[in-house]
Amino acid sequence: MHLTLYDFIVFVVGYQAITAVYSPFFYYFFSKLIKNQWTVARFIMLCTALTAAIWIFNSIFCYFFTNYDNSSLLKTFANLFVSTSLIGIVATFVCYFVITQKRLTSDLQKTEEQNSKLTFRVLKEDDSNRELITLSGNSRKDSLSLFPQELLYIESKGNYVHIYHVVNGKVLQKSFIATLSKMEETLKAYYFLVRCHRAFIVNLYRIEKITGFRIQLDYLTGEIPISRNYKAEVKKRIGAIGHLSKI
Repeated sequence: MHLTLYDFIVFVVGYQAITAVYSPFFYYFFSKLIKNQWTVARFIMLCTALTAAIWIFNSIFCYFFTNYDNSSLLKTFANLFVSTSLIGIVATFVCYFVITQKRLTSDLQKTEEQNSKLTFRVLKEDDSNRELITLSGNSRKDSLSLFPQELLYIESKGNYVHIYHVVNGKVLQKSFIATLSKMEETLKAYYFLVRCHRAFIVNLYRIEKITGFRIQLDYLTGEIPISRNYKAEVKKRIGAIGHLSKI
């Protein structure tokens, strides 16, 4: 009896379905088992176990559903051994490439976060590396010089900006005529100072928590609003600097 088109389609669909089910299943539980601590040996173990599982279950499937020549179960196992092994080798290389790329991306992200944390720690703890910046109003007489790390937040109301900053544990405030966009332009070099609302700029390192669309800052009993348009960027920067990782 010859292999029919129907037998071929059933074989291909069944093989793909079984492979699609068991591949993520094995990968997920094996990753949990080794806590994502991948080595070459563990990767080979995963691929060997996965290939063996696919071979066994596909052989059983073929024996019951596509056994056009009435082969025994042992013969069905033997017939599918070579093809399954070859497919397993190809799948192994593909999976190895995916896992390697994922690890490289993760390592790069961790390096960037560590560099960001180190940069802020140097700026925060080493006075020799702290630089004064000057926030200026529309009038030449209106200005405020301070360290960026001392900023708590800036609020825009009407034609005025109100700058709140912390010096020796005390919150000080300075107001003058200017736009928030002008303040944002002056502070753009400092990644931890970000606009969270059309009327507010905050220091990410002063954030204690974010609840919905409200921000709680150090030294404040009230809360700062965070708008939907800016929330994604705020969280992105929080993740990059490694502050409040639970958010």
